[in-house]
Amino acid sequence: VKGGLDTPFSIEEYILYAIPRYKKYFDNIAIINIHDKSVDPTDSFFCDMIPHAPKTCHALRQKVATDGAARQENKSSKDIVYKELAYAAHRRGIFRIKAKQHLLGTVNAIQNYQEK
Repeated sequence: VKGGLDTPFSIEEYILYAIPRYKKYFDNIAIINIHDKSVDPTDSFFCDMIPHAPKTCHALRQKVATDGAARQENKSSKDIVYKELAYAAHRRGIFRIKAKQHLLGTVNAIQNYQEK
């Protein structure tokens, strides 16, 4: 498997293959490389892909500047999966999440349990 995809294509080859297929149905196609660790995909989406969202872009960049450590902590898609599990358990009444610290502890516990 080249490029980490479940296809024989590299990521670049796949993109070049996929764009013409999507152009049949959409006039404006933009691609964000969510695997590029040097760029935050959320910032890239709101700041580069949506031209008429300057306030959202500014707010995101301001949040990154003031809360960079928390943003890095929440960045990985694997972390998001564990947060979703924690919220689902909370919604079902399995346990209660009352504060951010409790959420982080719960997410860590779920992750540790799943990955042991």
